Amino acid sequence: MNPLFWDSTKTGEKKYPASGIKRVAERLLAELESAGQKIILVKWDKRESTFISREDRKPIPKEGIFITLEIFSEHDRPGFREWTHQFTGKKAAIFHDAIPIRLPHITWPKSVARHPHYIKMLGTDFDQVLAVSRASEKDLVGYWKWIGLEETARTAAIQWGADFDGQAREFVTPINTGKPHLLQVGILEPRKNQALTLGACDSLWDKGLDFHLHFAGRANPHFSKPIVNLINNLSNKGRPLTWHNSPNENELRNLYANADLCIFPSIAEGCGLPVLEALWTGRPVLASNLACISENSSYGGVKQFDLEDPDSLKNQLQKILNKPQELRRLTEQASIAKLPTWKETASQLMQHLR
Repeated sequence: MNPLFWDSTKTGEKKYPASGIKRVAERLLAELESAGQKIILVKWDKRESTFISREDRKPIPKEGIFITLEIFSEHDRPGFREWTHQFTGKKAAIFHDAIPIRLPHITWPKSVARHPHYIKMLGTDFDQVLAVSRASEKDLVGYWKWIGLEETARTAAIQWGADFDGQAREFVTPINTGKPHLLQVGILEPRKNQALTLGACDSLWDKGLDFHLHFAGRANPHFSKPIVNLINNLSNKGRPLTWHNSPNENELRNLYANADLCIFPSIAEGCGLPVLEALWTGRPVLASNLACISENSSYGGVKQFDLEDPDSLKNQLQKILNKPQELRRLTEQASIAKLPTWKETASQLMQHLR
């Protein structure tokens, strides 16, 4: 089996934040290696303008299969485009989303500056691009058409796995008695829409509904301050609300285990991976009606609300909390859902690469 040159320039560094991309990279690598695929971790060497092996720091051959799921630009990696022309093997990339182009006002400035070059380079300098959802693939192809690219890389959508911790599914009954616990997983930023969740929950607390709300995720250094302030203000008012800042894998597993319902009101996603991860733990999800989330709602256990209706989340949440039988129905659907695994994702990936 030919080796796979895996771009780990950023995701292979310990200082790189525990982002969704890094978690995806770790799960994919684990399953590929478990299946017997030889992986050579490589990183971009700015001095030599080439990829070198992390193991022996030697430049990699000019042939074989190279794959990256990182986001890059010529500014980050001077000479990268020239290297792609010299590499005679297959060049593949995993595409996550076009959010920095669609929502530049609430996206990290570096991402906004990098993304146009990145997406164009995927089309002109790679052989194959695998998108994380059909919706994401549609955005990618649409952008290529919009900028006038006529000949582009082949594209396909690939299904992400749900088993985020690499463990078998284990359904634990929440230990909560009487008071439902709600969980929203994701970095604190406008795109994840924590403000909508807080507004809806504050209104329901005013109506006398008794539940505890948990947020799990780190704070976006550029855009999280208003959300953090809102969390602190409501906490100071005595609202049953907890923010778990940057939980590790074990902490996240425990949060899922003690949640009765997961909320995912995001306004833009490539895949919406926390929806699949919640279902893996047997937890139902109340999510926004994004197209990429709808692709995964068919597994069961997911109820979607209308992002265009400002009261939709609040109304749907109120119905679920006021009707325990509805929550039980969604929980049962989540527990029996036949979910995709990262082992299957790795198999799909290698089929495309071959």
